[in-house]
Amino acid sequence: MPEVCAGNEIIPYEIRVSPRRRTIALKVDPTGEVTVMAPRFTFSGTIRRFVEKQAGWIATTRHRIMQHALRHPRAGYQQGETFLFLGRDFTLDIHITGIRRYRPGKFLNAKLSIRVPRPGLAQVKRVVRLTYETATLRLVTRFVNRHAKILGVRPALVKTSRAVGRWGSCSPGGRLRFNWRLAMAPLGVIEYLAVHELCHIKFNGHKKRFWNAVEGLMPGYRIQRKWLRDNGDRLMGY
Repeated sequence: MPEVCAGNEIIPYEIRVSPRRRTIALKVDPTGEVTVMAPRFTFSGTIRRFVEKQAGWIATTRHRIMQHALRHPRAGYQQGETFLFLGRDFTLDIHITGIRRYRPGKFLNAKLSIRVPRPGLAQVKRVVRLTYETATLRLVTRFVNRHAKILGVRPALVKTSRAVGRWGSCSPGGRLRFNWRLAMAPLGVIEYLAVHELCHIKFNGHKKRFWNAVEGLMPGYRIQRKWLRDNGDRLMGY
């Protein structure tokens, strides 16, 4: 695995190439792992020079993420633990009922109430994630349908994803996927992600035409994008 020197730190990074990419980009996930995303056939020397130029940013971003992880430990899925829904805090309320079917929980009176067939971390995680997957798909589909008509596109698929460190994706053919945790964010952030991925059906990469399309559909998108940047690490801890 290639490495980059940032001050006194040696940081390894992974390279991923894609025929859809037009520019080189960097990503630091919640665990501190660094990924370089590059267009197909990009010279290795070009990638290396790009990473070396961004070494300071990589080190600063990894440090911020790791400090954030210390302040916001990964969720334990325990009774009384706090979970976010639409940007607000809800207390996890677990009921052991002996039911055989797994059903989404409910957000009511500042509580996330779930029913599980038997005690155990795996049972609680399964129902909590099912709850958020259901809510995320319902909310994001509403925004996708609304803005797809205006943009003049038709997604082939809208689904949730369990990817780590990635909020959304647009595959060839217009298949949209959104992180299951997205329902934890405020409605405006959910709408922004829906608009963002929809615009990728028309535009590859993140050039000016892409951002003009995003702004045309959602003039206040910068506020929502900042919220996600400021709070995304916390959400990925669930």
